[in-house]
Amino acid sequence: MATGDVALADRRTFRRVPLVCDVWQRADSGERIGGIGRFGGLAGRTLNVSDGGALIQLTNLPEGAVSRPQPGQAIELTLALPRSTADTFLLEHVKVKGEVIRVLGHGMGQPATTFAVRFGQPMPLQLD
Repeated sequence: MATGDVALADRRTFRRVPLVCDVWQRADSGERIGGIGRFGGLAGRTLNVSDGGALIQLTNLPEGAVSRPQPGQAIELTLALPRSTADTFLLEHVKVKGEVIRVLGHGMGQPATTFAVRFGQPMPLQLD
């Protein structure tokens, strides 16, 4: 590594956990960002999650959707985090507000398929 280069993992404040869970999102304005989703916004699943944000892959963006997440856009998320004990398995719905910081898989007229969100405030998600 050259002087001044910092590996991405070294710059991260929060440890990422490769956790796949359902997520629903809406723009803070209440505007729909595409498909119908569970609660009227987009639906997707996380690819990884940390106390500071999540990488989300959309699962219901219809072909030809005009609206999609944009960098800098405020967004409200509901994560369905798996929680379990020795005798039970349940999903805890956690609501967070954040900002879209990166969009992958768009261009050439294609809608975004994956985007990164930074939470407005770190969340104690207890993912360990």
